[in-house]
Amino acid sequence: MVFQDYALFPDKTVFENVAYGLRARKKPKEEIQRKVGEYLDRVGLTGLGGRLPSEMSGGQRQRVALARALVVEPRVLLMDEPLSNLDASLRVQMRDVIRSLQLETRTTTIFVTHDQEEALAMSDEIAVMKDGRIDQCGAPDEVYRNPISAYVSRFVGSANLLAAKYICTESDGTSVCEVNGATVRGRQMAAAADGKYLMVARPENLGIQKAIGTPGPGQITGRIQTLQFQGYRTNFHVVLDNGDDVHVNAFGESEASSLERGDQVVISFNDKCLFVPEASR
Repeated sequence: MVFQDYALFPDKTVFENVAYGLRARKKPKEEIQRKVGEYLDRVGLTGLGGRLPSEMSGGQRQRVALARALVVEPRVLLMDEPLSNLDASLRVQMRDVIRSLQLETRTTTIFVTHDQEEALAMSDEIAVMKDGRIDQCGAPDEVYRNPISAYVSRFVGSANLLAAKYICTESDGTSVCEVNGATVRGRQMAAAADGKYLMVARPENLGIQKAIGTPGPGQITGRIQTLQFQGYRTNFHVVLDNGDDVHVNAFGESEASSLERGDQVVISFNDKCLFVPEASR
């Protein structure tokens, strides 16, 4: 197991920390020497076996904890939010190290995290839990693109949730709903027993442009409350005319690049929007 707070022995060297599990299993001295050196090399700590944990950075201590867990070659490894004590750049670095080691050693790993990006980047399967039960389990892209409930859609990635009134289902299986007076097409994930739905729209599933004249079919209007330029994308926080909030992502250089805070805009929807029962909130 790899703990959130590393749980290293402060009075033992890096070598002795990693060797602890092997010594407890009464492995031969030669095997301990070889395997500890091998795993310190795998986590990028070659030559640091003589240091104490207090002489190492947070990222290095987490690598020691990882090597100590893997050196005994466990059948299953549990990692309990192991990166939560690291700063942003170290989290990304350690994320890559852990994923590479997991693939290399082919160790079945249960990784507990509240970081959505971490879960999507590192997993082969994601289990989203609510109130102690698994709400949805599947491949990262499946859970992200096809959340079965409002809770899952908000927990894995960002999602705009707007009340939707069911109108009909077209011959190709596409559902049609009314959202803030606009007609929106998308996929219905489950039937709502009470007939009440929420539209799930990822920020990248929305279009944004400056309002000129009357909005067209399937469009709603609002005003830009704030915007954040993030390099490869700009995130717009828009307050719709009825008071609802939506977030829209515009990527690269586009018409949206000229938009400013306070601009009146038109929001449009693509066919990737989903409809889930409101009760799943």
